[in-house]
Amino acid sequence: MAEVAQRIFAARKAAQITLHFDLSDEAKPLLQDEHRPDEFFSLLIETKLYTDAVKLLAHGMPKREVVWWACKCARSVDATDSDPALKQLVDTAQRWVMRTNEQHRRAAMEAAEKAGYETPAAWSAAAAGWSGGSLAPPDVPPVPPGEHLTALAATAAILFSVQGQTMQQIEEKRSALIDLGLKIANGEDKWPDRLTT
Repeated sequence: MAEVAQRIFAARKAAQITLHFDLSDEAKPLLQDEHRPDEFFSLLIETKLYTDAVKLLAHGMPKREVVWWACKCARSVDATDSDPALKQLVDTAQRWVMRTNEQHRRAAMEAAEKAGYETPAAWSAAAAGWSGGSLAPPDVPPVPPGEHLTALAATAAILFSVQGQTMQQIEEKRSALIDLGLKIANGEDKWPDRLTT
């Protein structure tokens, strides 16, 4: 698994990040006040609490990077090669990653709403759509999204993309997805300049 560095996380303490999501009952007693995010992340990996590790990393990463992580996970499991609707959802999220503007953000939000949040692809679009701006229609007063909605939606896309027939397969998949997230956070896996067909 790729090495995690403190610079990945904006917060100085792990507890500042974990305020924004629920830790598992197994992870809660492991968290100490003095833990830096990278220290707690490593502890979660050592104890194989991969779901908690995904949540911590997703909430600690910048929004653009975590949406890219969600897109890559959605493409790995959703039938984006054979289902045009799923491909369109991830493409919409990726457009926002490549060009973070209001037009792309709103398109991603509307696509996720229409899809009903039922697939990793839809959650990747929601992650982009909830990155800023307003959740309300353009012709009414703005309703800004919560600061951590992008991380929550991206976490859903990432965790829902974990599939396998045995616990070992699921653990291996989670481990691979975390490794991918670390590579993205470290700048080793950047999004392309254009969509591939």
